[in-house]
Amino acid sequence: MTVSVEGYLAVVTETTGRVAAGQREAVGRAVDLLAEALRADGVIHAFGTGHSEALAMEIAGAGCAPVVAVWRGRRR
Repeated sequence: MTVSVEGYLAVVTETTGRVAAGQREAVGRAVDLLAEALRADGVIHAFGTGHSEALAMEIAGAGCAPVVAVWRGRRR
């Protein structure tokens, strides 16, 4: 099976567009909850299992907000 860059980007674009259209309200609520927590001097705990641990590490490592990454039973 051969996958081209164009084919990959087409699938990613279609998928993110579908998620954005179908989950816009839910994402908006999540953003509001995160913003409310940060305004109250809260900390966001990001976690993942398997490969999604990488996303938690990226979120915590960005340094834009007080975020603690939790993985494999440890907090970093």
